[in-house]
Amino acid sequence: MREPTVGDVTGDGAVDVWRTFYERSFPEVTQYAMRLTGGRTAAAEDLVHDGYLAMMRAWHRGAVDGLETGWLMVTVRNVFLNGLRHDRREGRRLRLVHDSATVQSEPSMVELDELLRTVSDRQRAALVLRYVDDLPVAEVAECLGLTVHATESLLARARGELRRQQGGAQHG
Repeated sequence: MREPTVGDVTGDGAVDVWRTFYERSFPEVTQYAMRLTGGRTAAAEDLVHDGYLAMMRAWHRGAVDGLETGWLMVTVRNVFLNGLRHDRREGRRLRLVHDSATVQSEPSMVELDELLRTVSDRQRAALVLRYVDDLPVAEVAECLGLTVHATESLLARARGELRRQQGGAQHG
């Protein structure tokens, strides 16, 4: 069944279309945002809110023909990645201002996701893009603004950390 387009609905009909789309897509989009943010509810809610807002604006402008969960999830991912880039830039600025050695990012993740709580935001982003979104390493590298080699190293370190944590959880 074809999703409604902007020209198909107006007024109360548009409200009904949005309500139906929202109710159908919200659980999947929220779960995805929770994975991206490591289970940080407030951060996930912000991502979901920003995603729906961007979609609504694009729909009203006529920039998207229909309401698609895939479009929404890509938007949520892009908002998350933009936040990581912003945090990285801010970290560099803080190091310059304070002349400190490093600014540590906050590690975390949800359930399976419990293990992922131990990796950095950047490692988590790489893991989610590679293994949840199933992107090739080259696309993960592009999304994170890294070389392919640096991304492979980042993924290897993240997988190693997960193995160490899994071993510690089993023996601890």
